[in-house]
Amino acid sequence: MGLSWFGTSSAAVRRPMVGLLNSLQGSPASAGVLRIGGNSQDRFQWRPGASVRANTPCEGAINSGMVDALLEVSRRTGWHVILGLNLRTGSPFDAASLAHYVVRHDTTHQVLAFELGNEPNGYVQNTPYRYRMRAQTYLRALRADPVTRHAPIAGPALGNSASTAYIPALRQAYGMPLPQVTWHHYANRPTVQGLLEESVDTRWTSRIAEVAKAAGATPIRMDEGTSVGRGGLHRVSDVLASSAWLVDALLAGAQPGLAGCHVHQWDGYGFRAPCVYPRPDQP
Repeated sequence: MGLSWFGTSSAAVRRPMVGLLNSLQGSPASAGVLRIGGNSQDRFQWRPGASVRANTPCEGAINSGMVDALLEVSRRTGWHVILGLNLRTGSPFDAASLAHYVVRHDTTHQVLAFELGNEPNGYVQNTPYRYRMRAQTYLRALRADPVTRHAPIAGPALGNSASTAYIPALRQAYGMPLPQVTWHHYANRPTVQGLLEESVDTRWTSRIAEVAKAAGATPIRMDEGTSVGRGGLHRVSDVLASSAWLVDALLAGAQPGLAGCHVHQWDGYGFRAPCVYPRPDQP
């Protein structure tokens, strides 16, 4: 989840993170958006009073202190947040309870949206219909609580090249104009030469067009991606050419009007694959 990057309470935030985020913006008006999610999102459980000492990068508890720290860092820096809810191993009640806590404590309205799951195309029996049914149970739980009834939702956080049929499925489940459509895109080329090929740029811009078509008038946000998935690849993701490619990709994405692009990073596990899902519908 990455929440431990921010601290353990509102009074014990990580100052280096505050400094880093402030250094990445020219002014409060140009603050960015943090997306707290990824594969670990669907393996962490909301346990407000629990200890997090046994947490691993892939599984564990989210307690109230972690959320308080995230919101405090967001307040101090002006950065907004898209916060993921556990759609796989959690429960609608747990997700609604976490959202309730966040909304009640987000006094400066830093949270842009709650994202329902991460790459659900990989675990909801790979069908948009089943995803829509599961999403509806979560949406009902959120709407049953007056505090979260109008909480903005983002999704479906599609995996790389996944069917865009999940986008209308979420729009149908939501039943009203969806605030944002989110999706993921990785170049996934094993060499720098491959990364810089024209076909990589063509696939990127084509994917933007595909998602935009499925989203209709809804803003689209590529909220997870980089040069190579699963934490990156040594001598590809960690070289200057990859940085140049990333700048070019961000500019190419801005031209068709993306609502945002997010560069993904594992919790200190670059160039490894610590949190990979098992086969669909396995625990």
